[in-house]
Amino acid sequence: MPDLNCTYKPGPVKCNGFDPRAFRWALTMKLAVEEINKRTDLLPNYSLGYKIFDSCAYPLTGQGSAVAVLNGPNEENSPMCEGAGPLLAIIGESGSAQSIVVSRTLSPFGIPMISYFSSCACLSDRREFPTFFRVIPSDAYQVKAIAKLLLHFKWTWVGVVRGDHEYGRFALQGLLKELEGTGICVAYQEMIPLLYERQRALEIIHVMNHSTARVVVVFSAEGELTPFLRDYMENNVTGIQWIASEAWVTASVFTGSEYYPFLGGTIGFGIRQGQIPGLREYLTTVNPDRYPSNTLVHELWGALYGCSFSSSNLNNHLPSCTGKETLRVQHSAYFNTSSPRISYNVYKGVYAIAYSLHNLIHCTPGKGPFSNSTCANLFNVYPWQLQQYLQEVSFTISGETVKFDMKGDSIPSYDLINWQRGSAGNIEFVNVGMFDGAQESGQELVIQDKAIMWPGHQSEQVLVSVCSNSCAPGFRKAVRRGQPLCCFDCVPCDSGKISNKTDSVECMACSEDYWSNADGTVCIPKVVEFLSHDAMGLTLTVIALVGACLTLAVFAVFLYYRNTPVVRINNSELSFFILLSLTLCFLCALVFIGEPTSWSCMLRHTVFSINFSLCISCILGKTLVVLAAFTATRPGNNIMKWLAPTQQRIIIFCCTLVQVIICTAWLVASPPFPYRNTKYQQSKIILDCSVGSDLAFWCVLGYIGLLACVCFFLAFLARKLPGNFNEAKYITFSMLIFCAVWLAFVPAYVSSPGKFTTAVEIFAILASSFGLLFCLFTPKVYIILLKPQKNTKQHLMGKDKYVGFREMRFVRAFEFAIEEINNSSDVLPGIIIGYHIYDSCASVPMAVKVAFQLANGLDLIFKDTDSCTKSAAVTAVVAESGSTPSISISRLFGPFGIPQVSHYATCACLSDKRQYPTFFRTIPSDHHQAAALARMVKHFGWTWIGAVRSDSDYGNNGMASFLKAAEQEGICVEYSEAYYRTQPRSKLKRVADVIRRSMARVIVAFLASGDMRMLLEELSQQPPPPMQWIGSEAWVTDPEMLRFNLCIGAVGFGIPRSVIPGFRNFLLDLSPQQALKFPLLTEFWESSFSCSLKRQTGSSTGMPACDGTENLRTLQNPYTDTSQLRITNMVYKATYAIAHALDAVVCNKKHCDKNVKVEPQQVPVSVCSDSCLPGTRKAVQKGKPVCCYDCINCAEGEISNETDSVDCYPCHPEYWPNKEKDKCLPKTVEFLAWDEILSIILSVFSLAGALVALSMALVFYKNRTSPIVKANNSELSFLLLFSLALCFLCSLTFIGRPTEWSCMLRHTAFGITFVLCISCVLGKTIVVLMAFRAKLPGSNVMKWFGPPQQRLSVLGFTLVQVLICVLWLTISPPFPYNNMQHYKEKIILECGLGSAIGFWAVLGYIGLLAFFCFVLAFLARKLPDNFNEAKFITFSMLIFCAVWITFVPAYVSSPGKFTVAVEIFAILASSFGLILCIFAPKCFILVFRPEQNTKKHLMCKVQSKAL
Repeated sequence: MPDLNCTYKPGPVKCNGFDPRAFRWALTMKLAVEEINKRTDLLPNYSLGYKIFDSCAYPLTGQGSAVAVLNGPNEENSPMCEGAGPLLAIIGESGSAQSIVVSRTLSPFGIPMISYFSSCACLSDRREFPTFFRVIPSDAYQVKAIAKLLLHFKWTWVGVVRGDHEYGRFALQGLLKELEGTGICVAYQEMIPLLYERQRALEIIHVMNHSTARVVVVFSAEGELTPFLRDYMENNVTGIQWIASEAWVTASVFTGSEYYPFLGGTIGFGIRQGQIPGLREYLTTVNPDRYPSNTLVHELWGALYGCSFSSSNLNNHLPSCTGKETLRVQHSAYFNTSSPRISYNVYKGVYAIAYSLHNLIHCTPGKGPFSNSTCANLFNVYPWQLQQYLQEVSFTISGETVKFDMKGDSIPSYDLINWQRGSAGNIEFVNVGMFDGAQESGQELVIQDKAIMWPGHQSEQVLVSVCSNSCAPGFRKAVRRGQPLCCFDCVPCDSGKISNKTDSVECMACSEDYWSNADGTVCIPKVVEFLSHDAMGLTLTVIALVGACLTLAVFAVFLYYRNTPVVRINNSELSFFILLSLTLCFLCALVFIGEPTSWSCMLRHTVFSINFSLCISCILGKTLVVLAAFTATRPGNNIMKWLAPTQQRIIIFCCTLVQVIICTAWLVASPPFPYRNTKYQQSKIILDCSVGSDLAFWCVLGYIGLLACVCFFLAFLARKLPGNFNEAKYITFSMLIFCAVWLAFVPAYVSSPGKFTTAVEIFAILASSFGLLFCLFTPKVYIILLKPQKNTKQHLMGKDKYVGFREMRFVRAFEFAIEEINNSSDVLPGIIIGYHIYDSCASVPMAVKVAFQLANGLDLIFKDTDSCTKSAAVTAVVAESGSTPSISISRLFGPFGIPQVSHYATCACLSDKRQYPTFFRTIPSDHHQAAALARMVKHFGWTWIGAVRSDSDYGNNGMASFLKAAEQEGICVEYSEAYYRTQPRSKLKRVADVIRRSMARVIVAFLASGDMRMLLEELSQQPPPPMQWIGSEAWVTDPEMLRFNLCIGAVGFGIPRSVIPGFRNFLLDLSPQQALKFPLLTEFWESSFSCSLKRQTGSSTGMPACDGTENLRTLQNPYTDTSQLRITNMVYKATYAIAHALDAVVCNKKHCDKNVKVEPQQVPVSVCSDSCLPGTRKAVQKGKPVCCYDCINCAEGEISNETDSVDCYPCHPEYWPNKEKDKCLPKTVEFLAWDEILSIILSVFSLAGALVALSMALVFYKNRTSPIVKANNSELSFLLLFSLALCFLCSLTFIGRPTEWSCMLRHTAFGITFVLCISCVLGKTIVVLMAFRAKLPGSNVMKWFGPPQQRLSVLGFTLVQVLICVLWLTISPPFPYNNMQHYKEKIILECGLGSAIGFWAVLGYIGLLAFFCFVLAFLARKLPDNFNEAKFITFSMLIFCAVWITFVPAYVSSPGKFTVAVEIFAILASSFGLILCIFAPKCFILVFRPEQNTKKHLMCKVQSKAL
């Protein structure tokens, strides 16, 4: 080998060894030449000459031989090249590297060269190798065949080993190019060095052995591969599938049995075999005896037999041949000519030259391939001329057609060779398929799979060679970083993606409504998830139904016990409302379960929100009533008149109406709708209700939350108000649960996926509903059913333990005194005093109500006998226990002169006879008690004290008197705090903290008993240092205070106790029959013994019936305690005081006059002028005293309903005086009623108009396919007729008594329907204009106003009016209004506009559309057409505008019901104008002139009659 680094001049190249196979190729050429020379049909009379050169399979040697050929015979060693040889063509070379060198050498001389074994694809380049031909296929086809072979057996991970020459390099390049895009990867590329190195070979073997690629493709010649395989076998490497190139796949050198364990199963493409007749016999003739001077023959003999002929001295190192030598095993294939391959190629190459020469010789002059169609000169043939014929040669040999393409390549064809074990253990080449490049794509490769034997002598198991195992369906290939594409990991397809074939590169995404199965191989329809009636749905359904049933059960209990105190005291009407709404709340949860539909989505939140708003509005009403009830006990407070039942209903209605309006706006603007949510969970479709408008949804919930917060706040303030059954504490807790549930709902609702969102909302509804039901009604039901003894008024008012029984003792003392008086002969002898007892419930409003009844004489007396006459007013009153109620009723009794004697009202203010002229009392005034307390404090030397009082008339006035007296005594007061039991608990705590922090150890407490008890309870929680309490008479003698240790040592002034003879027996001698006669006694009896007296009479209170064994003597309560009769004695004395006063009036010393009419006051008559009758007033005569006056009639609208009125009083705005002007009578309420003639006429016209519109709609529908209907836009016509029918009907809402709903409906319904009507007319007008503009050339205006645009315009115009109306109804809606300004003597009941801007905006928008419609119709009125609708629209709009312009002044000036009549007339007149102008002509043609209902007539194309 030469020095490739050019460091020295190389010596001559020498050949090493001898290749018998190559020598056989040379002999094959010689045989072919001799055959041709003997033939008479091929080159007759011509003989071919040849010369064989040994290139030693090396490029340099080959190039030397080529130069020798060019220089002529025997010149191969000549130093100079002289002359030219008779060379026409060359058969050679065997190797591609040698062929490249030789072809480049010969191509400048135009000498064609046919190779039999050079397969490098690079040799197909005609620009570089213009004279090269070959009868072996190009490696371009071989690598293509190998690539198809690898694909066929799914070998995607292979190694490549090549030789260090062009053949190996270009073959590798071709293979890599062919493998692109096939999914086959090359694990490694190794090169066997041209100068063989064992170390490098071992490295290659190591790579092969440790690689996961078990298939190795080898592009190498057998010469360089032989030492490599020897080392390979020494390393005992097995398990590799060899893919052999054609260069060594049929090499006989590897057929020895020692090669089979390592190379058995080798497969590769070999050159097609052929038949060469006589080749074996010819080979046997070649021996040293016949060719004694041929050195190659001698070398052959030495190689085959290992000996030399004696006559030859070339192989002196070999022994002489004896004739008994056998053929060497490694060269036994030399004589195997059964399937020659390369030799056959040599054979074909020689014949190709022969046939080309034959064609050249037999060229017809004038038809030659050269210039001017000439033929070659047979005596001077040039090689390039032969190449011309060689390019076009085509012949058949051994049944095979041989020809060359433009690149010099022959038809590609290979045999697929498999190395199998022969019978002798050696390797045999078995043909198991073929590759035919002439076949169609995809059909080139034919393989007999069952005939193949694989490594390890396996016949069926194909060796697997993959970098990564195939990815099953459901996976995709993910290439490993830094490795070839064939090395990948199988990654499962992402959710929602699939791969339905093996080795998918990508996973395909499923369509929106589909999802991947668990294996990721198939797209299956997504699961549609909604809250169905599954386990969760059924559970919620059962809970909802249970809740509804429980609520109905509570409703039934309340209804059955509706007359019992626990139901009545808690506002039974609101309770029933709450129970009804709670039932609906439970049931509305069912709407959320099941597949969402348009209706269920709209119903879900709206029904739920309205029901909950109704429920919480009722609770809010109850809370306000609780607060107001206790606030009303404060003096001068008349808040209860603002929370009467009517006002409560209005509050509930208004609060609910706001929610209804929100829901209506929601449903109109953007209602909820079913929505298939595929975004939240990609694996399923969540079928849910989209809220449509998030703003509306949160407004609905926000409004409920607002009501709940207000209710919670008010209930929290009232939670500790006094009362044994104060409902505010339960409302507070229920609202706390409600708010907690819905506050927790918001994040849960936002984060819960799918059906759980709905479930969370249902849970919130059910939880809050159960919270309301249990908190509000469970305590009541418990009392009604299980504790009926507590279902009494006394218990609920907190009076059953002390106050109730003590007050009953006062009542019985009153009765006892009257019985004594009636039985007495000393006082009012023969006269029976009647009486009636009222329960004021310690409430100022109740006391005032009783006072009014007493003053007006509306109630019968309790005991009515023949000796008692009725009077218009009561004679005297024993009342009240408290100072505040006494003040209120005393002010009321004063003007009537009714004396009032109080037994327990101590306020010093009541001593003012100017304010309370008829007030008396048997108990001392607090003025005296205050002075006594101040002196007592001074007596003990207490000069630094604290003061606490009730925040009432009693406490404030009493403390004021004490502070004044204390100041006079030199006593200092550190603090003066006030508290009342209905005030917030925080104030009580503040008072207690002041006491605890104070340095004063003495406290003067001017407190009512209940207030003192609450203060002591608060102080007991954190007891202060020992205190000295100074008590007022209200609590200092109260036994209830003895249970507080804080009160030990308290001192104060009390009412003197006394004894009333016989009173105890009177108290205890009460029988059940007597108790039943008087409701107060009945309640007392039932609460005392926890049994029902009423059950004996057929009614029921939920308590067991009294059995008659009850005994008052066994009771231990304030009623039976007569040990300290203090206040009771005051009642006794008050009754006797009135009796003695009556005795002084009606009796003298001898007898009593029973017929004397007792007046509260008797005044002698002495007047200057007679009394002025009712209906007149006094007018002082000028210059005379005030007692001298004239009687003047009251002015208009004023009355005087009493004699001698100084002034006439105006009637209430809703009343008007009668003719006598002594009474105010309700004003006549005027509105457009249904029974009036005017209303009936307008109703008839309205209904007639609606029927006309519907009739025309029927006519149009029946003739909908006729030209006149179709020509005038039938869709808008039907919509216009429908809106006109609504316009006629909406006028009916103006008739009848105005209500809130009718007032809101009147103008809004009329405004929306009229805008819809005029929008349709405007659309028809625009269509007319567009239709005629579209007739102009090049105009495509109609595409901008097709049917979709017409619908959008009508919708857009109408939507503007809808928005105006919604704003009007939201901000300031119309309302029923009593107009008392226009007429003084009557009330005009009409609908107030609410917002005048809203009303005129509605009318103005209608007018604006009508004006636009009129202008457009006027412009189009003379457009050509036999039935141009614009002229009728013009006239109708003219009527419309005229009517409504006239309406404005008439509307403003028309009084009362005529205002409404004018508006109805305007609606009907404009509606009739539209329907008659637009539709009457068409209906006339449709019904009476059908001959004009043609397209020609409408288009003015009817031919005129000839004159």
